[in-house]
Amino acid sequence: MSGAAEAAAMASAAGRLIDAGNISGAERLLKQALAADPESARAHALMALVLYQGGKWPAAVRQADVSLGLEPTADAFRFKSLALLKLRQYGRAIEAAQAGVRTAPSLGMPAFALAVALENAGRFAEAQAQFRRAVELDPGSEAFRADLGRFLLRRGDVAGAEQIAAGLPPGADSVGALLLRGELALLRGRPGEARDFALWVLARDAVSQPALRLLVQVKASQSRLMGLWWRYTMFLARKPVWMRLLLVALIILLPVLGLQVVGLLFIVYVYACGQIFARMVARELKGVSLRKSF
Repeated sequence: MSGAAEAAAMASAAGRLIDAGNISGAERLLKQALAADPESARAHALMALVLYQGGKWPAAVRQADVSLGLEPTADAFRFKSLALLKLRQYGRAIEAAQAGVRTAPSLGMPAFALAVALENAGRFAEAQAQFRRAVELDPGSEAFRADLGRFLLRRGDVAGAEQIAAGLPPGADSVGALLLRGELALLRGRPGEARDFALWVLARDAVSQPALRLLVQVKASQSRLMGLWWRYTMFLARKPVWMRLLLVALIILLPVLGLQVVGLLFIVYVYACGQIFARMVARELKGVSLRKSF
């Protein structure tokens, strides 16, 4: 077997290991593949993904550029965009994702990658259009539809998210579908059901950050300390944008109305609860990092 053929076979095997969550095993195989064929664009692209998942984002960008110099592929552009997002280089991340779309305009994944980059940059209307385009290009993808629903939920469009969830097949059990249903259950005041969906996801992927975050949200919703804060945030999530802005304006005007102490205490309470929640999430995610290292 030639070096190029051997590298291609090892890169394919490494891709399967990445899908299975065996990042360290994939990295070993990719090093062997690159030793056999240093010009394997696929091996370089997958190594960029491995570096990204290992938190080595600058190195992932450089590795993706090496792959793109050998062969411009949608996957390499996507991995580069993901790493740039972690580095908060939103403009460059969008450019990389757009290049991926131009490379494979008929595929849903490049459009999805562009949607992720646009959302992170705060360009929500464009992001929604790309999420919908990914669904149109790959209508059979349960994952793309579920991710569109989760995007709508993040934007406060609960009705739109529920419509997406209702349109999924009854037996839909992809990670995205489970997370969408869990997040909707929590929003509708069913924390036990939300916890079950999160645990279902974790049974497949013990280090799933969205699932761990959902579990933390369930804990927050059931805490006596944070219960009022959680109901307040859920209230905001259910209401249209104009109503949220009106509520914020009323809170700001509390001192003008002569309720300075009440207003100040409420603001301090909301801030403190938000900080507690952020620390809970950080603690769970730190546990994820520790589990990944073993």
